[in-house]
Amino acid sequence: MKSNTGAKALLFILVIGVIAIAGIFIYGNTPAGKAEKKKNLAASAAASASEIADMKKNAVLDVTQFAGLTPDKLAKIMGNPDKTEADGDVKYYQYSKSEYWCEFTISGGAVKKLEIDSLNYYSNKGKDFAFYGTEKENLAAFGVVPQYQYTENYTGLAMNLTDGITDTISAMKFQLIDQDNKTFQVLWVDYI
Repeated sequence: MKSNTGAKALLFILVIGVIAIAGIFIYGNTPAGKAEKKKNLAASAAASASEIADMKKNAVLDVTQFAGLTPDKLAKIMGNPDKTEADGDVKYYQYSKSEYWCEFTISGGAVKKLEIDSLNYYSNKGKDFAFYGTEKENLAAFGVVPQYQYTENYTGLAMNLTDGITDTISAMKFQLIDQDNKTFQVLWVDYI
């Protein structure tokens, strides 16, 4: 009589493997398993929220906060503008800050565009903005976390991100990029 020890051992390992996989699957669908998944997901979201908060705190300017603001709400955040101009129904609010100069375009009673210039570009005094190695880092420098797959067009002197970046930002244009010094001078933000 031949011994089937090898076949029995293989069958035993296979049965244990099936039981283990079934146990994992069943546990994952129990209330305790679902609660653990929810807890892990919440911890992940909290870490993401914490990372986003740090990013916005360290941003040159959190451009996400200006989408659709009225002039009064803009003034509460930025203070009174240094200069205002009007062209029909369109108003321009200009601010000179210690790290940048910016102009908000207000149309229909809400902020629609933002131009931010480095002090070096605006007044030949101060520094340009840092241009990082990835789009994500460049967006983060201005408080933006992309929500959608946008279109990128990079020409060497400019990086245009279009076709929707977030629910409130349709495009961002990083202009006058200096590859050697890893800087850029002008940022345009178009709000939805």
